[in-house]
Amino acid sequence: GAAALEASVVCASRDVVLVRGALSEEAQEKLYGGLCRGAAGSLEATRLGSREDDGDRPWPLAVWRHPYTGESNMRGSHPAPLFAWARSLAAGVSRELGGDERPRVALELADFDSLVSLLYA
Repeated sequence: GAAALEASVVCASRDVVLVRGALSEEAQEKLYGGLCRGAAGSLEATRLGSREDDGDRPWPLAVWRHPYTGESNMRGSHPAPLFAWARSLAAGVSRELGGDERPRVALELADFDSLVSLLYA
């Protein structure tokens, strides 16, 4: 699986938690590769590959159970490694936050069941 580095909470406020060092470069490559393989042949992957110049904006790549539409473009490939890493990171950050109640509880209650990944073309 994707191994976390020694992740550290850089900043935590009521609504934002910034984490540094969450993944090694190798782990990032593995997770990204899984997203690319899952989205291969999709309209989103084709659009990114065409290098359409529509300004400097993010384009979707891989979508699993979009939070608003429920649609997916990852054919036959559940992003389980990415969700497992996200759950592990959330648990670690929650422990590190300790008494900071609002973000800690939000992380503990987070349900990782949808994914929208964005890339800049």
